[in-house]
Amino acid sequence: MSDNWGGPQSPDQGGGGSGYPPYPGQSPGGGPAYPQGQEYPQQGQAYPPNPGYPPGPGYGYPPGGQGYPPPGYGPYGGGGQPRNGLGVAALVLGIAAIVLSWTVVGGILLGIGALVCGFLGRGRVRRQEANNGGLALAGIITGAIGAAIALVILIAAIAFFVSEEGRTYLTCLDDAGNNQAAIDQCTREFERS
Repeated sequence: MSDNWGGPQSPDQGGGGSGYPPYPGQSPGGGPAYPQGQEYPQQGQAYPPNPGYPPGPGYGYPPGGQGYPPPGYGPYGGGGQPRNGLGVAALVLGIAAIVLSWTVVGGILLGIGALVCGFLGRGRVRRQEANNGGLALAGIITGAIGAAIALVILIAAIAFFVSEEGRTYLTCLDDAGNNQAAIDQCTREFERS
């Protein structure tokens, strides 16, 4: 006697009426061990509600037997890949804002760019299009620090140049023109005061 694969059957293998012991979930006659008198749904039909459990959303097949939703409707915009570019850009711009905060304009512009990219990246995380919320938050923090340092330097520079000492130093530099020795003399006088 041979099975479906062409080999001989041994009496200790499972199967209905072939001398095999039944597999779990199989009746001794070889057929499935389903309760008698129940009809089971065909492909594309919903399963009947289980007695004792309330039916809830998401049980059975979707209407019309559609199966899984088409690509593009899952997390991360459908491609399966998170869109983490804004979080990374926020962190890079935030670090650059801190490093270049002494240039004032670089610190402020890069800091604002880091803040914008960071908040947009956090929005993507909330919409489940990205998964690097921590990176975006770090970009927001570093961007804010870089912009704050640049603003403090800018305010200190403005306060210096409107003070009496600052105006005296600027007047001395104007009088020196392109003469390097006179410029050095103005700097030494300013440092002594």
